[in-house]
Amino acid sequence: MSENGFVDVAEIFGENVFNDAVMQERLPKKVYKKLKEVIETIPLEKILLETDCPYMAPEPYRGKRNSSLYLPYVVEKIAGLKGVTAKEVEEVTYRNAEQLFLGK
Repeated sequence: MSENGFVDVAEIFGENVFNDAVMQERLPKKVYKKLKEVIETIPLEKILLETDCPYMAPEPYRGKRNSSLYLPYVVEKIAGLKGVTAKEVEEVTYRNAEQLFLGK
């Protein structure tokens, strides 16, 4: 994490990780480990949930096209990594989205 509190994603993953992951249609274990590290580092109040990465579906759907129907799996994983409830992840990330997109 830099002095201003931001995580340099390119520094953590390397410049081509997203292209590589899309081409392989799955997330390499090395990258998955780094994603966990990033989630553990970033405050929950700075996290948004989205499904715009079609080839990075969560377990148990790895290898299939991603869908918003899979968000509960992402919420559960984040909750486990952060040591909070899934409900808290849902509420905080919902507020984060409202603040970013609606200025609330």
